[in-house]
Amino acid sequence: MDLYQILQTLHVLFATVWVGGYITLLMAYGAKLWRGTTNPILDFERRYEKIGLPSLIFAAATGMVMLYVGWRKWPMAAHIKMGLFVILILIYLHARLRLTPRLKRGENVGGLLLLHVAVVTAISVAFVVFGGNYKVRDASLILRSFNCIELRRPHGAGADLMVTVSAVAYLKSRRVSQL
Repeated sequence: MDLYQILQTLHVLFATVWVGGYITLLMAYGAKLWRGTTNPILDFERRYEKIGLPSLIFAAATGMVMLYVGWRKWPMAAHIKMGLFVILILIYLHARLRLTPRLKRGENVGGLLLLHVAVVTAISVAFVVFGGNYKVRDASLILRSFNCIELRRPHGAGADLMVTVSAVAYLKSRRVSQL
């Protein structure tokens, strides 16, 4: 394994903890937030934040290092993910500095908290979607390592799928079972 693959593995593991936690939070407590019940949310947040926040920080850090190790020029997906990360930080700061104190005073902010959780979950899923663009680099390296075709990155919707399908078709035609 090279450095990029190690970073990518760690990045995916950290991101899985982050995204999975927010999907769980939304699915398990979304209806309670809608009704204004926030006590279970505070308990979940206290427990989850111990692993969720470090996971987000390490996912962001490994993502940044992956960009420097694996790319000369940043792909558009990296710019989009950075913009989403800034929005995520702003939402976190608002929740931490404004909503959490109101919750602790017993105010009903369930609807606003639900909006926060839904937006953070959507951003987390967007990270996963845009993170898929990095797979093109790996497919290109695999094909080049077999001295086959030189791959040019196509543009537009479905480009990543097209590259992946091309790689699979080539490997099947060569009867390559393991990489």
